[in-house]
Amino acid sequence: MTWQDWVLSIGNFIFAAALIPSIRSSSKPALSTCIITAIVLILFVVAFLSLQFFLSAFAVTFSAIGYYILAYQKYRQR
Repeated sequence: MTWQDWVLSIGNFIFAAALIPSIRSSSKPALSTCIITAIVLILFVVAFLSLQFFLSAFAVTFSAIGYYILAYQKYRQR
């Protein structure tokens, strides 16, 4: 594992943890923001896997899941 994989994965785990207050809150980001961000994060997962940054791909997956949860919650609010 390279140092870049460690830096990217730690940062992405922090980003995923930072989504928890939004997931628990009653106010949610715009639905389009959540969906676009989740899709781009999944593309990042593919890119990290192609670079064999497995820990980073795993960490970004948590952020993407968080945005999919937010998108679902926002959709249910409508």
